[in-house]
Amino acid sequence: MSRIIRLTERDLTRLVKKTIMELDRSTYDRAADVAGEKGYNKLSDRFREHGKEFGLNQGKTEILMVADMGGGNTGTYRIRITNIKDVSHYDIDSDDVEITLKTEDMVVGEEKTIMINKRSDKLKIYMPGIQSMALPKTRKDANKLLNYLGDNDIDVSNIDPRAISYEDSNF
Repeated sequence: MSRIIRLTERDLTRLVKKTIMELDRSTYDRAADVAGEKGYNKLSDRFREHGKEFGLNQGKTEILMVADMGGGNTGTYRIRITNIKDVSHYDIDSDDVEITLKTEDMVVGEEKTIMINKRSDKLKIYMPGIQSMALPKTRKDANKLLNYLGDNDIDVSNIDPRAISYEDSNF
């Protein structure tokens, strides 16, 4: 005997998105695993990189950043985080780090670097190319940045997204 389950449109949409993302991720990962098992390590790496770059979940790394241009002026940049270029620790006994992110400007298409100083429960974000401080524009953008850092083994669990989003805290 079958059971009838009623879902709201929101629940159904959430389930469909989750299923598509899992399928997309598993397809690239499976192809990379098969290539790796057969000894094609470069091809395996390319599958994984392609899945990160062009997969359906690439929106996870697209962030709007607001940069302080000085004199009360701000500039907004739409970037996509491509990878972590460098992580250096200030002190071996603490979790304070300086992180260099490699990003791509989605409007212009040029590569940009973002420097992040993480000390205990604070993040300071700098865009060296324009020599100014920057913040994710919205709380959603701040969450994307924190999730990306967390997924790459950087402890950001004690950082509140409201403290680093422009809409909540300004400069």
